[in-house]
Amino acid sequence: MALGLIHLPLIGYFGAIGGLLSLVSPQLFRRKQTTGSLVFLLLSALSLLATWTYMGLYFQHSFREAALERGIPPSLFSTKQWLEDVSLFNEAWGYVCQTPERYWWSEQLMYWTTGPLAMLMSIEGEFFDFRKPFWFKANEVPMHRLLSGQRRNVQYLWVYMLIGQIVAISFAQSLFFAALALSPAVLPRAPVANKPLGPPPGQTWTLVASVMLGAVGTTLVPARVSTEQFLPLLLGIHLFAVLPLVDYIPQKLIRLPPSRLYFNYAFISLRLRWDTISQVIDVSKFTSNYK
Repeated sequence: MALGLIHLPLIGYFGAIGGLLSLVSPQLFRRKQTTGSLVFLLLSALSLLATWTYMGLYFQHSFREAALERGIPPSLFSTKQWLEDVSLFNEAWGYVCQTPERYWWSEQLMYWTTGPLAMLMSIEGEFFDFRKPFWFKANEVPMHRLLSGQRRNVQYLWVYMLIGQIVAISFAQSLFFAALALSPAVLPRAPVANKPLGPPPGQTWTLVASVMLGAVGTTLVPARVSTEQFLPLLLGIHLFAVLPLVDYIPQKLIRLPPSRLYFNYAFISLRLRWDTISQVIDVSKFTSNYK
């Protein structure tokens, strides 16, 4: 099979996966493994196997359908013709949003990713040592990230989230939990009194705003699958999930403990999801959102 320019996006996709994994691999494999980390690494391998099993089946289905639309036997159809005819990203989301029952599954994953998982990653975060100078160094984390509750030296948080978005969230979160198992929580000490710091005062506005905007955007997806707003909306949701995990952006604290943030999000997301849930329970309420 000859490769051409039409194959570059697919090649770039696999290259991006390899590049992201190369950033987090040192933290996962250059330390002594624990029982917990080995369990989560095994789960990540199983998640990757399951994901790509179904991805392969989807590619076969898409390839076959594209060949039939052209009236060409699949055995004579080329990947070049397939990629010229099909936007895999849009086609896959079209399948996802085709019925309320299908979207119900993906909606749960999206709410989990942009909500509780993003919160957990942001809260655990990368540790900042008060004993170091406060001026910028490449290996330091801004003050707000410690004050907002970051407790562990888990680096490249945004990479884990991107892996979840372009591979599978089950794979990425298993890698993240393995990293947590290899990074015990450390309570920093003040430089003078040498006493443990008290509870963190709250979370950042960036985290709170991103979580809520991601939830609202997830609710709007089905109605905009076939419109020009679909791609910007989906990219926005992905951006909201990554933004709280990026260092060195201006952030302000809000006095909202993690438990309150989780509770508020659970209540709001349940209300936002009620339309999909009610349609799954009673398919006679199938609305134009999914047509």
